Amino acid sequence: MTLRARSDGLDLSTIEAVPFDLETLIEAVAAPFRDAALDRGLSIAVLVPSGVPRLLVGDPHRLRQVLANLVGNAVKFTEQGGVAVRAAVDQEDDDVVVLAFTVEDTGPGISEQQQISLRERMGGHISVCSVPGQGATFRFTARFARPPAEAAPAAPAPTEATAEAPRIAARVLLVEDNPVNRLVATGMLGRIGCVVETASTGQQAVERFAPGRYDLVLMDCQMPDMDGFEATAAIRAREASGASHTPIVALTANAIEGDRDQCLAAGMDDYLAKPFRLAELRRVVARWGGGIGLR
Repeated sequence: MTLRARSDGLDLSTIEAVPFDLETLIEAVAAPFRDAALDRGLSIAVLVPSGVPRLLVGDPHRLRQVLANLVGNAVKFTEQGGVAVRAAVDQEDDDVVVLAFTVEDTGPGISEQQQISLRERMGGHISVCSVPGQGATFRFTARFARPPAEAAPAAPAPTEATAEAPRIAARVLLVEDNPVNRLVATGMLGRIGCVVETASTGQQAVERFAPGRYDLVLMDCQMPDMDGFEATAAIRAREASGASHTPIVALTANAIEGDRDQCLAAGMDDYLAKPFRLAELRRVVARWGGGIGLR
C-alpha cells in the first residue's frame, strides 16, 4: 500500500529527492533566528519526538524554505514568549511517511479574514489557526519517501564538540504559566533526560507538590493569582514538619542585581534568568536535581 498526502499537503518525495536528516534540517532553520530571538527575550524550540523518522528522502531545500518563512514570520511578530517548531507523523507505511509540521507563536494572532487571505496566497498548502491576541499556529503536511538501507549515512564518530552530554535522571516539576515557554522548557528537560510534570499556576504547583516526589522544582516567578514566591512559601510550609528539602530554582525574566537575594529570601535555592540556553538549564539541573532520581 502506498500512502498519499492529504490534498492540502506538499509532496516532497520526488522533487529534487535526496536523503537528508530531518532534525538537523529543522535545527539549521532555527539557528539563524535564535540569537535575534534571545536578544528580544524570546525562545525558539525544536521538538522532534523519537517516533518521527530522522532520515528521509525528499526535497530538503523546499522544506527548509517553507519552514524558514514560517519561523521568520513568527519571530518577527512575536514580542514576548516564543516560537515552537514541531514535527509529527501524520501517516506512514513501509515506503512513505507523511509528516505534519507546526510552527506556533505567542504573537498578536491574525484575524479570520487575514487567515483566508494567507491561505489563498500560499495556494492552500498551509493552514493557520489563530485568535487575535493569543498567537497563531501554522500547520502543513509533507510527503517523503523512506530511504533504502544503503542510503543511511554512517554515524560520525563523536568528538569533544559533538558528543552528547550525560543524561540527568531527575523528576522535575516545571511551573510556568506561558504555554510556549512551558513547551520549550519541557522539550529542553526531556533532552537532558529528565521526567517532567508541569503546572501552569502557582496554586497547581502547591497542589501537585509532595515531599520526596520531585528532585527539583523550576518555578516561574511572575504568575497571576499566586506568584512563584507565594507558591514557594506554601511549599516550604509543607516541609516544615521535617520533610526532606526539595530544591526550588526560580525562573525569572528580570535578571537584575538583587534578584538572587530576593529569591533566596523567599525560600528558593537558586535562580535562572529567562530566556536560558540548554547548557545553562543543564548546569542548574545537574547542580540541584541530584536527589531522589527516577524510580
